Amino acid sequence: MKKVLILFGIFILFSLNFVSAECAGGVTVGNNISQYGITWTFDKPYQCGQFVNGDYWVVGPVTVQSVNPPPTGSGSSFRNGSMVNPRTGLDSKQGYHGNTYDFDASTSTSFPLDLSAGQSLLSSISNADDFRLPNGVYLPIKVIAIITCLDSNPGVDAFRPQYSTGAKTIYHSTGLLTNLLPNLTPASNPPSLESVAAVFEKPWVDHFWEYPGGTLHPHLNFPECTYGRDSTMQVGRAALMLCSDSAVIGDKTILLNRIVQLGIDNYGLVLAGQKWSSQGGHPIGRKLPILIAGLMLNDSEMFGVGTSYPPDSITFGEDHQIAHITQSMIDAIQQPEVSGIVQGATANTVILQEAAYPQSLNDIQKDNEIEIISGRGLGQRRTFLSFNANTKTGTLKTNWDIIPDGTSRYHVIGYESNMLGVAEWGSNLRATGGVQANPSWYAGYRTLVGYTLNGEALAAFMLGLKSAWNNDAFFDYTDRYMNVTAPNGTYPGYRSIDAWTERMWDTYRNCSNGIQDGTETGVDCGGICPDVCEAMTQCTITKAYWKLI
Repeated sequence: MKKVLILFGIFILFSLNFVSAECAGGVTVGNNISQYGITWTFDKPYQCGQFVNGDYWVVGPVTVQSVNPPPTGSGSSFRNGSMVNPRTGLDSKQGYHGNTYDFDASTSTSFPLDLSAGQSLLSSISNADDFRLPNGVYLPIKVIAIITCLDSNPGVDAFRPQYSTGAKTIYHSTGLLTNLLPNLTPASNPPSLESVAAVFEKPWVDHFWEYPGGTLHPHLNFPECTYGRDSTMQVGRAALMLCSDSAVIGDKTILLNRIVQLGIDNYGLVLAGQKWSSQGGHPIGRKLPILIAGLMLNDSEMFGVGTSYPPDSITFGEDHQIAHITQSMIDAIQQPEVSGIVQGATANTVILQEAAYPQSLNDIQKDNEIEIISGRGLGQRRTFLSFNANTKTGTLKTNWDIIPDGTSRYHVIGYESNMLGVAEWGSNLRATGGVQANPSWYAGYRTLVGYTLNGEALAAFMLGLKSAWNNDAFFDYTDRYMNVTAPNGTYPGYRSIDAWTERMWDTYRNCSNGIQDGTETGVDCGGICPDVCEAMTQCTITKAYWKLI
């Protein structure tokens, strides 16, 4: 009988969703709760518990007497700050750390603090001023933990509501449409499920604005992925793990719950005004978790984020930077598209006159093309093998037939009519109508962004999210990028930041195109590819789901 009681007690603890000793029995023990090295102390016991992602909730209103480590200093020396329902968007500020971007002391909360239902308290620990990551980068914030005040117990299957301003909608893990997740055999040498899930253990606090926001990501919350390029790789890899066979990789529940939580948080930020607009590698990787959360929760608003916030809304970096080339983009003058007088030339070089603002010789890259538009050598067109903006000298891939001279006028080529409709990347491609773009494959940040998108795109194909994403150019460009950078492509190399993701692409891309082709017996089902429809009825369920939307 005693053994039975002990087992029953263990079952109760697990059913309470690994409630810690500090919240044993559903009440704060010692009037405090600790997480990630941060301790909140209350004025008396309160009902408490944990969401499915492990973050804590308390039933309020409550009084938080103090937080430890406590906030210290003032002005630029302020450290360990806390914020309640932090704002996001263009005018947002942060109250965590005084000696970095967008600090505003008025946004930092002080203690004792009366916390009401519907409020999220985010508390931080600052890094020492001499802290550096192994790559030498300084990040001011070490970790941020979130505690949420609710008006009642949300249940053991509740996800934490988003932490920014706005509604605190409670979603539940019970009833997630896990039957929509494929169970495909993973490519060789997959990462361990535990290591992938660990990246998303702590909340990805991301309410900061523009590219400086990346330097405010707490590095323990974003392990090895505070930069958008790296976090995008992690999101894509995690999504592909969710599409992999549980019999091979293990139970996907923890990873799924953490990705859904990230989607809930990202969607809350979008509703609060966040825009991850183009800044090279910083603002990418935020959209896919929202779509996955919408799919799994059968939530039409999250699932419809691509329609509600279309590419031209400049909400998500992938959409902001990627579009099909239009005639207006062709007509626009791109960054390297400069004209002037030839200052000098040899058989395989050319020295250019300094260009006028806003175009600059600094924007000319290897692989840009130059044409002589008047004077000696008229009509000749050559490709740069390299260009040195300091000496204004370009080396050419092939020699001139007629060497230009001071009578020659040149023009560096931008987008042309043969690129109409081509899926293209540019740092601010949509916002500037193609002006801040460069047709050269060596345009700054092209490979840095491009080689991290394949996991997102492939997972979206596998999960049937291409239509919901609502930017075909994103998928077309990723196909273009992966083809061009393949070993037999025009520009081999820098194909994928993650080797396993690349192997998944090569294994499954051709049978994840949403088209019945080749030997496939259904849409992306059968033939030479794994028969997902037969195994999981994915196609039927997906169609029924879209009808509900």
